[in-house]
Amino acid sequence: MTTYVARMMDAASGGEGHYRFEGPDDLLERRGAARVLMHFLDDLDRREFPHQHVAYELNGAFKNREHGVVTGMGTLEFENGATLPFLVMISRE
Repeated sequence: MTTYVARMMDAASGGEGHYRFEGPDDLLERRGAARVLMHFLDDLDRREFPHQHVAYELNGAFKNREHGVVTGMGTLEFENGATLPFLVMISRE
């Protein structure tokens, strides 16, 4: 397992979160950009929101192989109906 970092920005407020998560060693090399984002967002849902399920909609996912960075855009969807647009960048720690 490898440690990855994700820097997530809230498009509505400009807030920013910094997250560390574990994943397969080949997460960035052999997985598509959407799969990398899904891995992170599922981990975020389990660890940061243990008392509610947070769904998400991905609007775009891009991988820069040269720099080892995955960038994604989408919306977090909370159980109470609130939504939060986001931008996230993921790389190795």
